[in-house]
Amino acid sequence: MLKKWPDWREASSVVLENIKMVMIQEATTGVAAFENGEIDVQEELPVADMDRLKQLPQYKLFPLLGIYYYGFNTKHAPLDKPEVRKALALAIDRQSIVDNVTKAGQVPATGFVPEGMPGFDTINAQATLIKPTADVEAAKKLLADAGYPDGKGLPEIVIYYNTSEGHQAIATAIQEQWKAIGVNATLKNMEWKQYLDFVQNNEDVMVYRMGWVADFGDAFNFLDVLRGGGGNNYTRWSNADFDKGLNDALNAASDADRYGIYANMEKILSVDEMPVAPIYWYTNPELVADYVQGYEPNPLGELTNLWTVKILKH
Repeated sequence: MLKKWPDWREASSVVLENIKMVMIQEATTGVAAFENGEIDVQEELPVADMDRLKQLPQYKLFPLLGIYYYGFNTKHAPLDKPEVRKALALAIDRQSIVDNVTKAGQVPATGFVPEGMPGFDTINAQATLIKPTADVEAAKKLLADAGYPDGKGLPEIVIYYNTSEGHQAIATAIQEQWKAIGVNATLKNMEWKQYLDFVQNNEDVMVYRMGWVADFGDAFNFLDVLRGGGGNNYTRWSNADFDKGLNDALNAASDADRYGIYANMEKILSVDEMPVAPIYWYTNPELVADYVQGYEPNPLGELTNLWTVKILKH
């Protein structure tokens, strides 16, 4: 339970005296509670129900600066070859995934830095390899260049994901899409705590799903995820020019100079090396009751500023 703090400097403008925060683990249970009038806002929506929920007047789609991606363990053969990593990335039909699997207005990701980030047009300008739809022929050529024509001789790829219906649906779709270039993949899921330890510390990991939501509104926050040896970089990949870009960006004389540095770093990630395969940039779909006014979720994924919220008579 959140309670209004009467000594806050803006307390006179806060309408709500109390806000009850209900812990609901399953999204389907949360939706049922919302539709039964037990809660006023449901933040997480089940993928399986998106077609129906999008038709409700209470369905709202809010912006969110974040990315859903697949990481490659670049020390695990055959993922140690950039051509293999790029082939797998190009074989993913991102448009099909957001249209037919996630169904919440997500944007197919053509780079690591999400759309909506300051300087995005400059930063993304050199990210010319990945397209929203799959490029099967280019992917096949890359596999052949790596010594695996039509996938022949390529070991089975294992996709790991933390237990979730949504992650499973995406992994299943990508598993099918990779078959088009002769790649066989198996899926393995784990509960979150075990999963995070596994992708961080077990060298057997091959392909893993991960996401990142902005802590602040600058592309540095995303690119720093893949700093060589960084705590959030589970790819085992490092690149001296990329790491130098991170340092140079902190000393850039202007926004334009910084965005130019970021553009070169994005090219290293999304064209030259492909240690991760961007899949989609996040959106934030929620159910919000008609009588809830002033509710605007934070696009950084942090706690929403609830002091603006009012509950109208209903």
